[in-house]
Amino acid sequence: MNILRIAVTLFTLTALFPGYGTAKSYSFEELEKEAHTFHTKLLGNKGKNIGSVKNNLIRTTAGVLKDAGECRTALSLYEKAVTLGHKSDFALWQAMAGSAACCNEWQTASNAALLALENAEKRQEKIAALKKLGHALEQREEYSDNWQPAALYAYRQLLVLEYSKETVAKIEELTAKKTKRVSIRKAYSKNRGEKPAICIEFTQAVSGDIKVNFADYIRITPEISSEFFRDSGNVCIGNAGYGVEYSIKVLQGMPISKDIILEHNDEIKITAKHRAPALWFDQNAYILPRSSSSGIGFRTINVKKANLRLYRIHERNILHDFVRSKFNRKLDARELEEIKEQKGALVWQGSAEIKGERDKQQTNTIVLPEKITDTPGLYILVAENSEEEYGRWDERTSQWLVVSDTGLTTYINEGGMSVVARSLATAGPLAGIKLTLLARNNTPLAVTRSDSKGLARFPAEFFGEKDGMKPALLIAEDERSGFSFLRLDTPPFDLSEYGVGGRRVP
Repeated sequence: MNILRIAVTLFTLTALFPGYGTAKSYSFEELEKEAHTFHTKLLGNKGKNIGSVKNNLIRTTAGVLKDAGECRTALSLYEKAVTLGHKSDFALWQAMAGSAACCNEWQTASNAALLALENAEKRQEKIAALKKLGHALEQREEYSDNWQPAALYAYRQLLVLEYSKETVAKIEELTAKKTKRVSIRKAYSKNRGEKPAICIEFTQAVSGDIKVNFADYIRITPEISSEFFRDSGNVCIGNAGYGVEYSIKVLQGMPISKDIILEHNDEIKITAKHRAPALWFDQNAYILPRSSSSGIGFRTINVKKANLRLYRIHERNILHDFVRSKFNRKLDARELEEIKEQKGALVWQGSAEIKGERDKQQTNTIVLPEKITDTPGLYILVAENSEEEYGRWDERTSQWLVVSDTGLTTYINEGGMSVVARSLATAGPLAGIKLTLLARNNTPLAVTRSDSKGLARFPAEFFGEKDGMKPALLIAEDERSGFSFLRLDTPPFDLSEYGVGGRRVP
């Protein structure tokens, strides 16, 4: 009778689902890895074995709580039973699967149901485990398409053990869903500089393990001259146009994974978003040559007008902790107020009208008023988009700068510190530059001037000082060349690893 029942069941499966017996068989391989990892993790939290009597009490309590609707607490107790050394049999895993399903913990439910199936010895136990497993995997299907083949496999295994109309209907439902489920979820544009990319996201990620010529399956109007590429399971094409509306048609038959294709043509429209407004300086360059007529370059995208403010930090505040921590960084409203009220002053305000093609990067020049930067000090130019609202904590685009024609180079050795002052415009030596050496506590240690070769020297005695009297800053001042400084409390460039022999004579 059993042999006849199995034969009838297999015949029914073949009739209902052509190719069932010959199709590439599915297995629970991925789910098994996940379930065994789950089991190992529970065992890894293992504490002292409390004995079978107390452990049975935990299981009994968990069952009572589950029946009372306290499913999450019951699940925790069942997990604790495994952790504390209770025999991991069919009944324990099946009860855990039920509690997990009761509180919608579908990953735990499917893991526990599979472990129950692996520990099942009787036919009815296997049937019960497969029912819970199929249901749990169905629910996981709502969050990930990857578990649908596993759910189908569970129900097909169940149908072999026990024929029922409900199971047949479930297989038909999932099989139909499998052939229809893949479609376009959405299309979106992705900023990639001068040209955006248009991306298509499907209801299932496009596998990276398959080779597909997407141009054979995807039609875009107006046409984009570029190649398709994958991006986190989505399909994209670059070289699109900002603000352009595109119609996308994906043709039937496009492979999604090794065993899934798009069953029907699908279409969607997408307008590539314009680039977000942006404004920035090159913050790494903070010395503005005096010969540049105080022109400062900055770049914008989709900004019509920039509001500008220029702050000056007094030269004696350059060693302040504020400058040490904020130098060459963007500043927010609080920090700018601190400069204005305590560390320096707001010396100029203005604006700049910006013209240019939309979505294109524009290079602009800010020309500061004449002689506005003649006073020695460290300047900060702040730029804001006039159409943007800034919060107190929002960082402003900031350019730190010193307007000077003096370039300083120092060499420190056992004999002291040598200084070379050269013109940034001509690279020639600068004579008569006033050089002041300041300690950490802002105490002037020594003052000297560069000679006709642009050279000056500070004796070694100053470099033996410690704590607050240790040299920290070199300031250069000249009416023609302007103000400049060089911090001495940062790591120097070590030349000891470089040879001095020059190139080999040919």
